[in-house]
Formats: sequence, structure tokens, C-alpha cells
Amino acid sequence: MLRGQNARGGLYVTKRDVELFRYLFLMKIATAEQINKELFGHKNSQSVTERLKQLVEKRYLQRTPVLFETLKYSYSITPGSFQSYLAKDIKRQWRQLKSEAPGHDLTLVDIRRRLIKCGKVLTYLTENAIEAEFDCPVDFPIRPFLEAHSDGAILFRHNGKHFFLAIEYENSPQNSDLYRRRFLDYHLKRDVHGVIYITRDRSLKERLMALDRKQPDITHSKFFFTDLAEVLRSETKLRFSNVQGDILEMD
Repeated sequence: MLRGQNARGGLYVTKRDVELFRYLFLMKIATAEQINKELFGHKNSQSVTERLKQLVEKRYLQRTPVLFETLKYSYSITPGSFQSYLAKDIKRQWRQLKSEAPGHDLTLVDIRRRLIKCGKVLTYLTENAIEAEFDCPVDFPIRPFLEAHSDGAILFRHNGKHFFLAIEYENSPQNSDLYRRRFLDYHLKRDVHGVIYITRDRSLKERLMALDRKQPDITHSKFFFTDLAEVLRSETKLRFSNVQGDILEMD
């Protein structure tokens, strides 16, 4: 237990609870299943669910139903928990404690879990880590990813060299002009060495690649694409391709 912390109704906040608060701030949102996989690893998640229930009842966490494959409960931290346990470590005053796009952000939790298993991925930063400069390596060039509002960023090692890559997950089509502006913006950011685009399905991936091919004055694209099913298919090696046919291997 953490001595000196206030107990609410006899419930003491443990070190593992604080670890959970940090995790939920970084992810914005997660299901009990995701929390168990990331932090606990129990075969039976009943004890995890019970602890989450207690933390919700004492207002350390908030619980919200969300349609994610099926109807599930998602968890995020409350403003009180943020102020008591995390605010002192925040370098930028960013406080997005509750997801505005639950399905999108829950999928990013799964994407992150897959990527951090890859041998060439040394660091993964979530959007909240970038926006708040929270738990970020001192030598990571945060500013360009912050300006782009990237969904995430990784430090990637290849042939003994290190590269900083943005992560973008697209789960719904947007206006083509918006994509063109975003592509150009990323191309102008020299410290962003590449961008990984993960799409909800193959048709959206093909649309983005077609737009990338039409970019004027771009001789070599820094964008690499795949669809979500390929990312979550853990038994295969994770690969991304660009419009020139280059392959980026993560494993």
C-alpha cells in the first residue's frame, strides 16, 4: 500500500493501482480484458474486474459502456485521480482524461500491444504521452509529433540505426483534401522519418495509397500502410509497404 494516500471508505490505493492510473492516462481508455493482458496477466480476470469495480465505486475510475466488437465496459481515470497521482509529472497541461472516440482509442490499445512485441520497436508513445510529454525519452523529438497530433509514435531500430515514426489509425474515411494536407505536413517534418498508417479495412488502405501516389513533387514516400487485420494477426510477421513497393519489417 502507498502510505500517506487518502483512503476512501476503507479502500487504499496500492502501487499497482497507481500503475493502472498511469496506464489509463496514457491509453485514455481500456477494457477490463485489455487491462488484464497489459498489467496483470491473470488467466481468470475476475479479480481484476472486482478491483476495477471497487475503484469505480470510490470514484478513482469511471466506467462507460462502449460498443467494441460487442458491448463492453471501458475504464478511464477520473479528474481527482489525475490530480492526486499524475498531475505533478505532466510537462504540458494536457488533460484528455476521457476518450472522445472510444472505438478508435480502444483499437489503438490493441495496436500498441502488438507493436511493442516487435523486436525492432524500442519505444512506443501514445497520443497522451506525446501531448502531455509524459513518460517520454529525453532524446525523442516530441515537437513534430505534437504538432501533427499523431495517434502515436515509435522509436524504430533498423540495421543499427534509429528512426522516429508516427503511428496513425484510420477507422473511417475522411475528405481527400484532408489526407493530402496531412501527407504534405508529415513530409515537411524532417524529424518524422516515416509514418505508419493502419486502416480499418483493405479498401481504405488502397484509397490512401492511391492518394499518396498522386502527391506532387514527392519522389519517395515516407508512408507505409497495412490494414488492422494484418496488425492483429500475431502469428505472422508484421510488415508495412509503401507505394514504391518498399517493405518495412517490424519483427
